[in-house]
Amino acid sequence: MRLPLLPPAAFPFAKKCLPGERADEPEASYHQKRRQVASRASRFLPSHRFGFLTDLNFPGSTVTSYHERPSPTYYRVCMTTSTISRPKRNPICWPTTVWLGAIHFGALMAFVPGFFSWSALAVCVFMHWFMGGIGICLCYHRLLTHRSFQPRPKFVEYVLTAIGCSASEGGPIGWVADHRRHHAHSDEPLDVHTPHEGFLWSHMLWFITPEPETSHTEEYYQRWVPDLSKDPVLRWFDKFHFLFPLTNALVLFDWRHALADLGILRQLRARAALDLAGQLGDACVGLQVAPHP
Repeated sequence: MRLPLLPPAAFPFAKKCLPGERADEPEASYHQKRRQVASRASRFLPSHRFGFLTDLNFPGSTVTSYHERPSPTYYRVCMTTSTISRPKRNPICWPTTVWLGAIHFGALMAFVPGFFSWSALAVCVFMHWFMGGIGICLCYHRLLTHRSFQPRPKFVEYVLTAIGCSASEGGPIGWVADHRRHHAHSDEPLDVHTPHEGFLWSHMLWFITPEPETSHTEEYYQRWVPDLSKDPVLRWFDKFHFLFPLTNALVLFDWRHALADLGILRQLRARAALDLAGQLGDACVGLQVAPHP
């Protein structure tokens, strides 16, 4: 919007300054100066044009730009708006993205007739309960995060942690750190998967493009999981958690071939034993019927 040209008498205290600069006039004189400006400007503008005066930045508020015309006796008042730069997007965590993509691709292979079987579907349902219910809900959540119970002996906790690692939800220490922060700031802006950023963020983008302050660094662990960070076995699980789902995938994918190979080995071993027994039997019979020299 282009505003009318006003003589400098209408702005006796206005000064030329950079956008965003604050005037050095005391705060107490702010309203008094505004009244003076409105009174003097009434000689040049109709009363219904005073609305722009509320956006002028006088001492005590943020100053906009005052640009001179070629004539030194007039000022052009230019109302400017502050702009906020778009926040920089977080970098994509490619290991997590590739891992999840591979898991979903493998799940879609079940629609290929050659890869589908009812027995595999039954195993899928069981593993979903076993790894999700026992590994995540019981171990990661109730045991490690909230310490709702303490298993005896200690070895039981490590067995449950191995089951949780097989669920492909990350290592135990990182998972617990994120979940404890979630409980400390539930559904607030500081929540690691806050709903204030939208559905996609709270569903999956929070770990595909994680915030820098939620990176699983040593400082982050000391802030949220100082108790678990002291356990060397849990730190090993947190570092090599990906080995467990890979091992399960290889075993479950090739279990039929493994059983077939085991059956072939058993047959070969049985046949070798029979051949050996036959040879020994022939040798014993030959010793019995052979004449003495």
